[in-house]
Amino acid sequence: MLLLKNNQVTFSLDPFLDIENFLSLKDEFYYLFANNYQKTKDVWNAGGIPFELNWKYLTEHPMLYKTFHLFKDVDPYINKLPDKTAIAYYLKLKYGCFSPYKILHLNEYKQPLEDWVTPAIKDWIGTLPYSSIDHISFFFNDHFCPLKYHRDYNYFPVEHGYSADPPDTLQDIIWLRFDTDRGFNFYDIDDNGNIIATYPVQGYSSTFNHYNWHGNTEHSDVPSLTVKLEGTFTKEFKEKIYG
Repeated sequence: MLLLKNNQVTFSLDPFLDIENFLSLKDEFYYLFANNYQKTKDVWNAGGIPFELNWKYLTEHPMLYKTFHLFKDVDPYINKLPDKTAIAYYLKLKYGCFSPYKILHLNEYKQPLEDWVTPAIKDWIGTLPYSSIDHISFFFNDHFCPLKYHRDYNYFPVEHGYSADPPDTLQDIIWLRFDTDRGFNFYDIDDNGNIIATYPVQGYSSTFNHYNWHGNTEHSDVPSLTVKLEGTFTKEFKEKIYG
């Protein structure tokens, strides 16, 4: 059962945001990510499991997505490796892992923006309809790398592990992309793992309930950068989009 917002799985925020301004800053976003690439974190698909086997894998291995540090306590070789690149190769070779995302957080959770965030991006963030922002993240997906599907609360915070029920809190999401060909879908999945329906995101920006199954089963022949903001919308903006 999909959890709805405004009686919809996902809906575009393009009519409510300055999308032209966002798109005009594309190179600025690319620069910020590239210039701080060393600060990114990998998110791992723990087995490179084909889409049709994902459900069985999920039921048998509750943590589908694992960051590299989660392996340190279960594999004696991890701590012997000199850096993240070495760890990445080891995980790929031993576990068949791949990293669908490299994530760059622009702030620690509920903390101010990092000093290295450029003025242009800070100014853009200041235009967004949030009364408070908890987290801002860039997601880099390399070409020919599938995203698979997941629910965000399956793996974050890590200590909560897998749960069939979503957490009590629900953040207001703005998700943005620079190219509408960059696929992003929501999936209604029954108890046996069958996909009942697929809901593609429309436009350059969207809001949704990130406790639903989402991702993309197709890979792209070009890399992409997407942006996700989590926080609390202003009262005025909620009234505008939800009525």
